[in-house]
Amino acid sequence: MKKLLLLICLISAFNINAQTEKDSLLKRDADNIISELRFMYNLDQGIRKYLDYGTLDKHLTDSIESLSEEQLKKAEKELSLTKPVRNEIFKNFLNPIDTLNTDRMIEIIEKYGFPSLKRLKKYSDQKIEFSPYIILIHTPFSYKNRMIEIIEREYKAGNMKNICQYGYILWHLNGRSDFSYMTNNGYKMSRKDDGTFSLESSCK
Repeated sequence: MKKLLLLICLISAFNINAQTEKDSLLKRDADNIISELRFMYNLDQGIRKYLDYGTLDKHLTDSIESLSEEQLKKAEKELSLTKPVRNEIFKNFLNPIDTLNTDRMIEIIEKYGFPSLKRLKKYSDQKIEFSPYIILIHTPFSYKNRMIEIIEREYKAGNMKNICQYGYILWHLNGRSDFSYMTNNGYKMSRKDDGTFSLESSCK
């Protein structure tokens, strides 16, 4: 019994020391990590918006996305690239970029812990206009099991405290069909008057 308690204490001490080291490294490198994450995020989102709107101009895509739902659908229909072109861009650009981003995110998480907005803002005064977790939702399927293991570990460690983000990532990693990953983690599903369902985040 004493040996078991000693082992538990040693493991706990190791985990605490490991997390302290990650916090220290993130504090030292926060500004650089934010700049790199911003690049990865903008690349990830920019190319995907190019597929829908045919432009990399963020001011233009932002203005399009501020349109009413009906106007937005009309704009997407008029501006969206053809399916063959979209497929080629996915094959030759997006898929390789998703792999590069995922590899780099794994490196960052292993060294610093998951770089949540809360942790980054704790160590940097930079304005952060993006959410790092979004980069993870486009993790290639071949990384699924490894990424789920990493995300579950980081959530338990407290580096990813937003339960809604945790659930949203799990939903994506598991194929985006089983909404229980979201409803069990901060989301509420409700039925609309027209019979359709909507998911609402309970997280702030």
